[in-house]
Amino acid sequence: MSTTFCLQSRLTAHNGVGLVVDVSEGGADTPADGARLDVNVQAGGPDGLIKPSQLWQAVRDADFPGYFNIVSLQKATDGNPLVMDIAGIRSASDMRDGVDVVAFRQHSGFHDNQLWTISLDPGAVVNALRARCTRVGARTFACSGNVS
Repeated sequence: MSTTFCLQSRLTAHNGVGLVVDVSEGGADTPADGARLDVNVQAGGPDGLIKPSQLWQAVRDADFPGYFNIVSLQKATDGNPLVMDIAGIRSASDMRDGVDVVAFRQHSGFHDNQLWTISLDPGAVVNALRARCTRVGARTFACSGNVS
């Protein structure tokens, strides 16, 4: 089971509430073929829980070690999961600068446009991990501390 998280910006709204990546058409009418992503104030539903359209999971891809799908907890109207997708890309030769990132149903076959990894610049101050980690499983670590 993957950990559920928000993709939160360092920026906050005027009231200090965090800004997070959101499936903008989240709710009952979420399309399976390219729901727009935007940044919105982190919002809870009537039960106080964060909306599914603002919650994500990283799911490893078995064929490409080190890469994963970023899967929204918001489902499309057809019930299929939505993943972060570079819109309209069917092959590497289609890629160009400025292409939108959307939430799209997960592809079978070519899906490089739906696979992501974390690429840190080891010299960047923002990536200086000040944490203490302990191995708790074959591939799992429990960490405390912060990233500055």
